[in-house]
Amino acid sequence: MDPADVEEHLDALDHLHALVRMIREQEFPDRTLTLHYRFVHVLYQNAFYASVKPARKASWSAAVAQALLGFYREQSADIASELAVLFEAARDFSQSADYFLRAAQNATKVFAYNEAVLLARRGLAILTALPKTPELLHRELMMQLTLGVPLLATKGYGNAEVQESYDRARQLCPELGESPRLFPALWGLATFYTARMELRTARELGEQLLRLAESSQDRTLLLGAHLSLGAAKYFSGEFRTALEHFEQYRSLDDPQHRLAMTLRYGLEPGILLRGFEARTLWFLGYPDRCLIQLQETLALARTLSDPPTLAFLISMVALAHQMRGEVEQSLKMATEMIDYSTQHELTLWVAEGGWLAGWAQAQRGNIENGVEQMQRSLADYGATGTVYPYFQGQLAEILGKAGRAEEGFKVLSEVTHFPYPTYWDADLKRVEGDLLLMTALTKGGKGPRSRIADAESRLQQARCLARGQSAKSLELRSAISLSKLWQIQGKTEEARHMLSETYSWFSEGFDTADLKQAQTQLEQLS
Repeated sequence: MDPADVEEHLDALDHLHALVRMIREQEFPDRTLTLHYRFVHVLYQNAFYASVKPARKASWSAAVAQALLGFYREQSADIASELAVLFEAARDFSQSADYFLRAAQNATKVFAYNEAVLLARRGLAILTALPKTPELLHRELMMQLTLGVPLLATKGYGNAEVQESYDRARQLCPELGESPRLFPALWGLATFYTARMELRTARELGEQLLRLAESSQDRTLLLGAHLSLGAAKYFSGEFRTALEHFEQYRSLDDPQHRLAMTLRYGLEPGILLRGFEARTLWFLGYPDRCLIQLQETLALARTLSDPPTLAFLISMVALAHQMRGEVEQSLKMATEMIDYSTQHELTLWVAEGGWLAGWAQAQRGNIENGVEQMQRSLADYGATGTVYPYFQGQLAEILGKAGRAEEGFKVLSEVTHFPYPTYWDADLKRVEGDLLLMTALTKGGKGPRSRIADAESRLQQARCLARGQSAKSLELRSAISLSKLWQIQGKTEEARHMLSETYSWFSEGFDTADLKQAQTQLEQLS
């Protein structure tokens, strides 16, 4: 029909029948002028659409799709989701799948992750209607890699759907000879296994990533490999080795590669690197340097429009305050994390924020509500598939201090124990030793000697593990607990010497809860 005739019909439908309404005048990218109308009510639209026969729907949808391609030309990616739906209705599944892929990629670029997941899954479903050819398998590979990024953000790094998507992508690579696509598939799997604390697998994947990157000499791949392997080493408690990988990353970092890496990995890698590096500094005994670096990095993250990256950094700062014993600062960041992550539907960070808020409540003296919120958030956190034993250790410690040591033991019994070292082994041993000592001591007495001996054994193990990992912050915690036990046993001089030796190593962080507690304990021992 002639456009002028169409406009007259639409004007009549608007003014006489009130079925449609003109929204605005519009110009297509090729400078064609048009009018934009919309149905007054979606029920009218659905009724008219239902009255159209299938063959007519397909032909009209194809005609509209082709017309839009003509108007948009090289800018057709801007309306990829509309074209995907039109080609699907036109029964042109090949073009529909292509545009669903582009639409999912577009949504990922603007961090519309839930929409990206829906679009990618719809594209994958359409591929099942096509014959299995190398071209189809390539499309599926691209769709799975596109799907993985928003799944990491919305479902959590340890979610089974993340593994399913990246594992399928890995399986497709050898069939297609797609070695460049193998790297992001392996990176996604390494992230999944790291979040699940399946660290042997994560490290093997990280080492494979490093070999691939070194053989290609691609700087972007080298950055991703060092970041992945550094994270696996960090969670394994190999803090100095992790720091070496983070330093390697810094030496290779180039701002030009960051956008491509953010789209590939789901987080801005430079921010991720600085967060892990700062936390490593805390373990190594530099709590002030840790907090300063995190605050500087948080300021940088706030300048980016990247919800998962900002949520990650807010979490890092909140946890840093929590580890320093700074209740109000931690609660403030936790509240921001909950609000921000809820707004952007980032399930993992909502759960973590809830746990931190519960911890703060308990520290303020509201033990019942605090513990209840911590337990509820732990369940939500575990539902994402991510494993973080630190949360359970801190909950057990709070229960012990509240006189509920047996409940604390139950929480510790639920912690997954791995057949290899992890970053929080020393503190879990320390908490267990503290609980054993609490149950051994009675009012005015010293309780069963066997339980005190067990407590001493756990605390010695904690101190030994921390020293083996160069984890000075954890060594200090175990030294404080062990010195208290030795003081009870009358070994005051040994306790003072041991704690003084650990305390005197520190050159910063003297306003943190652990170092203040160590100073108070030393004064009592003197």
